[in-house]
Amino acid sequence: MLIPELSTVKTQGQSVKIKHDRRSVLSILRQNKYFLGGDFYGAVKTCATCFGGRVYLTRDHHTAPVHWARGIVEGKLGYRSLLLHVDAHPDLKFSIVPVDRRVMGANGIPVTLDALMRETKRVVKMSDSYPDLTPEECFVQSAIELGIIGEYVHIIPGDDGSFSLSSLAVPSSVHTLESFLHRPLLNGACTVILGIDLDFFSALPGMPYNRPANLGPDLDKLISILRLFNPGIITITFSPFSTGLVHRYLTINEEQCADVIVRVLEALNLLESELKFVDEPRRDMRFSPK
Repeated sequence: MLIPELSTVKTQGQSVKIKHDRRSVLSILRQNKYFLGGDFYGAVKTCATCFGGRVYLTRDHHTAPVHWARGIVEGKLGYRSLLLHVDAHPDLKFSIVPVDRRVMGANGIPVTLDALMRETKRVVKMSDSYPDLTPEECFVQSAIELGIIGEYVHIIPGDDGSFSLSSLAVPSSVHTLESFLHRPLLNGACTVILGIDLDFFSALPGMPYNRPANLGPDLDKLISILRLFNPGIITITFSPFSTGLVHRYLTINEEQCADVIVRVLEALNLLESELKFVDEPRRDMRFSPK
């Protein structure tokens, strides 16, 4: 099923209020090519989908900082937020595109909101053109350098937290969904970003954790965390090469992706909300096969 209103929204930059369910969400995802794995053989041109001004769907994880920065500009986040990074991978390689220090103030944050948006878009777009390192591995470090993130919590799908986070310039920790639910509530001193990569639900033994995630119970725990911490911005990423949406030997399918999104929208009372499409900075092609 295709939703007729969506083509108008996409071409004219307008918004429309839609009542969302699994069928409508699947239609949105298919129309916007989130399930296609074209990045390595000529990029698939996509845009982000925004629900209610708080939930952003994006095909590739490295574009998420643009939406976090927009949250600061729109007053939904403050600087140096806590990032809850729900992901099968830590994504902590150092940035391949240095932040321009001329836009940064002495307090370690950009001098203006306009400077924040411009520099975040520049870093994201430039990182999309390097053939030697996928930008999905280094966007967290860029967001730290830009003052968007002040604490990093990696929520892992298994029980092996043996890797080190000591190289980060901000407080950091590793949790499972279960252990994080028992963390004391925040005192309200910082705002919260919830970043969900759907490959969290595709993790298999050796990838790199000890057990696969379980969509039912793990999704329930994730929704409990969302309700407890009330994040200002939520980004949901498809990472089609590591979820199994391209390589079908993994463990999450299109319908399950839609289920996660619907549960998140339901928890935020956004099942009937404004829908709009948001352009993302990206190059048309990262590199081509020889």
